[in-house]
Amino acid sequence: MKDQKALPTITCGVLCHNEVNSIAKCIDRIMDESNQLLLSKVWVVDNASTDGSTEVLKNLAQIYPKLEIHFSNVNQIGGARQWIVDHCTTDLLLFTDGDCEVPNNWVSQLLKAYIKLRDQDLTGGVCGPNRLPENSVWQKSINLFMDSSLGHGFSPQAYKPNRPVRTDHLPTTNALFSVSALKETEGFKSDWMVGEDVQMGRQLRDRGYALWLLPSPIVFNDCAEHFDGWILRMRKFGSARWLHSPWTSWPLFLGGLLLASVLAYLLGPWAFLAGILLLLSFEVLIRTLKSWMERKTPASPFSIKGAAYLYGLFTLRSYFLGWIQQGFYFLRRP
Repeated sequence: MKDQKALPTITCGVLCHNEVNSIAKCIDRIMDESNQLLLSKVWVVDNASTDGSTEVLKNLAQIYPKLEIHFSNVNQIGGARQWIVDHCTTDLLLFTDGDCEVPNNWVSQLLKAYIKLRDQDLTGGVCGPNRLPENSVWQKSINLFMDSSLGHGFSPQAYKPNRPVRTDHLPTTNALFSVSALKETEGFKSDWMVGEDVQMGRQLRDRGYALWLLPSPIVFNDCAEHFDGWILRMRKFGSARWLHSPWTSWPLFLGGLLLASVLAYLLGPWAFLAGILLLLSFEVLIRTLKSWMERKTPASPFSIKGAAYLYGLFTLRSYFLGWIQQGFYFLRRP
C-alpha cells in the first residue's frame, strides 16, 4: 500500500438521524489520519434530524475539507444510501452510520482485503463485524454472547470468522462496496427503513458478485442506550431479514419434505405422516408470523418480538440447511 497512486479511490458515506451525541465522534474517527488519507471524500446524509445534529455537522464541515453534507427533508435509509451511490465518483464506497465508531486503519484494512479478494474472484464488496461499545454490563454481556455460535448465528453483523468467508449481504455499518457493482443493480429501495443491505446483497449475488465477511476491522455500533432498545432493534432486524431475505422465497414444503423423508427412512411410515403434519403446522405458523410482521400489528398479547428477535440471531439459512445435511449424512453412515 506504499504506492497510493495505484490504489482505488474511495468515498465514505455516513447516514445520520438524530445522532447529536455520537456524530462528532463518528466523523472524528473517520477523519483520523490513518483513515482520511485514503479517502477522496466523506458524504454525510442527514435524514431530517431534529436534535441538533444539523448544527454539529455544519461545524464539522468547517473543520474537515473532505467532508460534505447533504440535508434531506425525509428520513429514508434506503433513499439516503442510494443518494450517496448516485453522487459517488470514486471506485469504491464505504458505508457506516452516525452512531458508529470506526477503528484506526479502518479504511486500509477493508481496502487491503478487497484488493486481495478482487484478484481471486468477482468481488462486489467486503465487510467486517460489529459490536456494541462496552460502556455497561449489559453491552459487555451481549458482546460475549455474540462471540458464541448461539449468539451470532453466523450473521455477518456479529460473526467474526477466522478467515474471509462468503456472506449473503454486507451490513452497511461496516462495509466497502465496488461502486461499479452497485451501479449495475436497481439500487437501494428509497422507502426502506431497514433491510436495505439484505436487499442489495441479493441483487449483487444475483449478478454473480461474491460478498465477503472478514475477521476485522470491528466497528462499534452504539445503536441503543438500554437493553430494551437493543431488543427492539433486533426485532426490527429480524423482521427485515425474514421479509426480505431469499429464505422466505424458498418453498417451505421442500425443506419440510426432506425432514419428513429422513424420519420415514429412519422410523417408518408413521413417522413420515407425523413429519408431514409437523411440516404443515410449521408452515402455518411461519406464514402467520410473516403476515403479522408485514401488517406490523401483532395479533397476540404475546406479540411477535420474541420470534423476530430469535430470527435476528439465527439468520444464516445455509447454516440451518447445513445442519440438516450433516445430520442426514451422519444417519446414513453404515
